[in-house]
Amino acid sequence: MQTPAMHPSQRYPDPTRTGSLSMGVVGFEGSSCTHVCRIHGHIKCAGMGYVRIKSPSMNTLSDFDYEELIKHEEEKRLLKLLRTRGQVPLIPESSSNEVPHLGDIQGDILFRFPKTLERFVFFRIAKSQSKQFLVALKKFEPTSAADVKENMLEICREKDNARKKNEERLEAEGVLGKARRLRRQAARIEQGLTGAEVDEAEVKPIRIPLKQKMIAFTRDGLDEIGYMEKTGDRRFDNHPMLHDKTELGDQSDWDLLFAWNEKEKEATTNGLGRNAKDNREATTGREPLHGVVIIATENSEELEEVTEQVDTLFKGLWEKMGTLDGSVRPDKNRGHEHFGFLDGISQPSIHGIEHPLPGQLQVNPGVIVMGYPGDPVSKWDRASWTKGGTMMVFRKLEQSVLEFKKYCRDNGQRWKEFVPGGERGALKMGFDGRDGEELFAARFVGRWKSGAPLALCPFKDNPALAADPKQNNDFDYAVTGVRGVSDREPSDYYCPFTAHARKTVPRNLDPYISRKYLESSAIVRAAIPYGPEINTDEEEEWIRLKDEKDNEMRSELRKKQQNASHEVDETKLNTFQPDPKDRGLLFSCYASHLDSGFVRQTTGFGNNDFFPITSLTPTHHGQDPIIGGPPAKGSSAQLRRVLQISEPINPSRPYPEEPEIQTASKDLNASKKADGCYQVADKSQVYLELVPENPNSSSKKFEVTGIVKAIPEGRPAPGEDNPFFVTSRGGEYFFVPSIPALRYFSEDDHIGDLLMEHGEKLNKEREERRDEV
Repeated sequence: MQTPAMHPSQRYPDPTRTGSLSMGVVGFEGSSCTHVCRIHGHIKCAGMGYVRIKSPSMNTLSDFDYEELIKHEEEKRLLKLLRTRGQVPLIPESSSNEVPHLGDIQGDILFRFPKTLERFVFFRIAKSQSKQFLVALKKFEPTSAADVKENMLEICREKDNARKKNEERLEAEGVLGKARRLRRQAARIEQGLTGAEVDEAEVKPIRIPLKQKMIAFTRDGLDEIGYMEKTGDRRFDNHPMLHDKTELGDQSDWDLLFAWNEKEKEATTNGLGRNAKDNREATTGREPLHGVVIIATENSEELEEVTEQVDTLFKGLWEKMGTLDGSVRPDKNRGHEHFGFLDGISQPSIHGIEHPLPGQLQVNPGVIVMGYPGDPVSKWDRASWTKGGTMMVFRKLEQSVLEFKKYCRDNGQRWKEFVPGGERGALKMGFDGRDGEELFAARFVGRWKSGAPLALCPFKDNPALAADPKQNNDFDYAVTGVRGVSDREPSDYYCPFTAHARKTVPRNLDPYISRKYLESSAIVRAAIPYGPEINTDEEEEWIRLKDEKDNEMRSELRKKQQNASHEVDETKLNTFQPDPKDRGLLFSCYASHLDSGFVRQTTGFGNNDFFPITSLTPTHHGQDPIIGGPPAKGSSAQLRRVLQISEPINPSRPYPEEPEIQTASKDLNASKKADGCYQVADKSQVYLELVPENPNSSSKKFEVTGIVKAIPEGRPAPGEDNPFFVTSRGGEYFFVPSIPALRYFSEDDHIGDLLMEHGEKLNKEREERRDEV
């Protein structure tokens, strides 16, 4: 296939895309990939049945054609085993010009690397070594999406082989053998032994070797190798993520790997964040990153082997600024993050690349990959070498697991308050304290730990449904058959509006938000846990540290009580103690445009107290309890207390260092109380004017209008603002080039000319960006 004129892949025609295939592929806009069966003369469309076309002669089918046909059918059968990933590649691949070729796309973007271990090697190109770095880059062989697809098929083959062997074993052992095995399992269950349900004789799939890698560059990195044209993503082209720290809601210290301008912390933490960490190497420098190499493997031997290969390739040409390692959690926790929830369920299905599963969000290729239908940026605003590339966001997210578990355990006892239907519904379902704890945790995420959605399983977990890819995403948040709850309006009867899954992957917000807008917000998420599993020793240490902090806080409160005229309520004492050992999630995601994807999901959805939009008047729901954060200094929490209104007021970020004094203007339904505060009636209109305490210090004034809404009694938990258990430790924006673009970057005939041509411009723009940051 010939790509558009200026695209680098034009220089490297792919032999697999020339000529005609024995089984043709027809692409229809807005539909799945369509297979032409030359035996029957039909076009088979996923979900559309058959369309008759002119039948070719049977004489056109060769032995090779038949072999390909049989191979494709077998691969389609095997891919059914992949459904638990939420992504099922099309077989065969589409040849449409409207769809990226899998061999051109770096591997983690579309299907995500299958992996047990993952390493992120952050680097800077050594001084005066840009040309030699590009020469070495020519020998760098990234894993493509086609390679990942083949790896996934190989995994499916091994699973299928293991299944067949187990069927043969069970058939061979006969009825008596099966009875003996069941008696052994029953005896183990009776003795209370763990793992009793596991069949010890079961044949396990062979773990196939995985040696996958890819490379991405920051804006500074692209400049360094001479590619200073704009990518078309203004946020990426103008500044690093560090510049967006406040906008993204990050209020804690960043790892110095990403906060390279905070040099004063180097002496105490060695650049590792809040304390020494076992999962990464120390930061060796304090300058902006140029790029990252991602390595994903099955075992530690493969990880070290690929790392050594990359080190050897770029030896003397780069400086490794830091390394972050992640690993899939062991045994039954595989696929679950440290809070215990199954991760990576709600992935979008990309038209022409994947088979959509029931209920799965379907998006155009350009939402994820630049230069294709759905790309929000015009091709004229992007450099030619950006086609087939994407934007990658990396975030290091620290999790306070022990605090999260305690919070859910303590509040789970209040299950009568938040079970759908109240106490009567709870008694009908036979709830106990454990059910309450699990349900309380599920209301944070919108899914049970198994992955089953609250919308389908509002009372108890359903692991069988969670494991069925035809059901676990086939839902919306409409509530039917409940008296007093409209099935035509968004409802939080079963799932809170603030639940993480509901915030970041919203559904059925018609008529307030169009589905096309939600589709354009999609990202492909790829994450892996980091840090050790919790053991008894660490839990005991955490209890000791928390008790010490509680005692200190209690002592301070008593001192304040001695000087105060009223008693201090010690029952509201709540200190937050992070885990003694650092653990969390190494999060990365992919989309063609930062503002449409990651930034919109973070600031417009997760951190927006008024999202999702559920009525024509703004309704305060609160932030995402997983990726959100507490109100910054001077934010709406103080205004709520001062003005005594039911909804907070959110000034735009960044917040001022000190809050300004606010006074409420007169309105028809507000009456001033003796203590100087204003009280309003339900459903009344309110106009607030915010003015500075000292007019000489600032001339800015703010006005806020809105509708007062009374908080209903028995509002579902958590009621008061909950603590936030995920702390961002920083990250960065990266551009992931296509594989043809990487080859284009490293061509000998223009490396030197490019670097000389852009030398002066590079230095000037780099200084301007650093001054801005």
